[in-house]
Amino acid sequence: MILFKQIDGATRLIQNYSGQQPLSLYLKDYFRSEKKHGSTDRKRITSACYAFFRIGKALPRQSIKDKVLAALFIVEPLIWHPCFSASWDTTLSFQQRVAFICQTYNSMTKSILNDNIVEQLEENCNPDAYSLSFLIHPLVFIRIPYKKINEVQKKLQQQGIIYSIIHDTCIAVEQGIALDSYVVMNHDIFIQDIHAQKVRTILDHIKLPNTPKIWDCCAGSGGKSLLFYDAIPKMNLTVSDMRPAILYNLKKRFSTAGLKKYTVQEIDLTKQSLEPTANNLFDLIIADVPCSGSGTWARTPEAAYYFDTHVLEQFEERQKKIIESVLPNLKSKGFLAYITCSVFKKENSLMVAHFKKTYNLTVVYEESFYGYALRSDSMFVAVLQKNE
Repeated sequence: MILFKQIDGATRLIQNYSGQQPLSLYLKDYFRSEKKHGSTDRKRITSACYAFFRIGKALPRQSIKDKVLAALFIVEPLIWHPCFSASWDTTLSFQQRVAFICQTYNSMTKSILNDNIVEQLEENCNPDAYSLSFLIHPLVFIRIPYKKINEVQKKLQQQGIIYSIIHDTCIAVEQGIALDSYVVMNHDIFIQDIHAQKVRTILDHIKLPNTPKIWDCCAGSGGKSLLFYDAIPKMNLTVSDMRPAILYNLKKRFSTAGLKKYTVQEIDLTKQSLEPTANNLFDLIIADVPCSGSGTWARTPEAAYYFDTHVLEQFEERQKKIIESVLPNLKSKGFLAYITCSVFKKENSLMVAHFKKTYNLTVVYEESFYGYALRSDSMFVAVLQKNE
């Protein structure tokens, strides 16, 4: 049967995968070289590979193939039902399927993650809920500019695309929908996780001048800058990143979005900073710093599978160096927005405590946004104000 061949194919791919590159790129390279696989094969083999990593370190005594089957029974039971034993009831609810696998294999959920990873979680992060979130496909969240809301929703409805309204400027769809066939990306809509969108709520906790000077110092492809541009179109924006290819993509996104007035700096903030001249002093510095990415592992479960907690020390060092580099460019009474997509206390609350103790800063706002209830990413946001 074709389904069993697809599972066998996935098993071989998993055996040869070392975690040295993202699973998505590994599979892309494989399918590029193996033209025999049609679109259905590619989709199902990919799904089976991801299922193995979604179940993580659980079921350590089972074969790769058995782990894949157990994970698929939880994640996608209806598609793969011919592959399961007759006693595996695919009509059970998600929670019931999890309980069934736990009973069949003598517990599972807590062992999806290594204990040394669980120990790193923030105190208010639910380890069971966080682990179970790996077994559910995250949603794709879409930010819609205010002036485009009616137009975008009408286009999606005309195409019969099912979506959920999260709030007035955010909707969610299942993965795998080619939205760019119906709307203009980075103009009509922006792909951005719901909790990344919530970063804008920091504006409720601070007071900025009418034309604030803002520095997005770890800008990446510019998602946070575009978010703030929608709220503060008159801002005086500077963006920076150490990767020229990323900045090239940022410029393309900004052009499509209509953001034309900004300054770009290619800079490695672990080694240098901007000169703290009058032109380089800012009312708000947005530091979405490099981190473990543990808040996004439901999308990239292979990252959790291969993660070594010793790497956390490297991320901590980079985060401290970046903040040390940018603080001279923050105006007196200015605000620093420290952001990660991590659920680890060493990168989040303990890091903010370090900044507060080391520098002349006051914590104005601090919150963790956990995605396990919304099928979204988890994020941490803190706002610190520079004292006189």
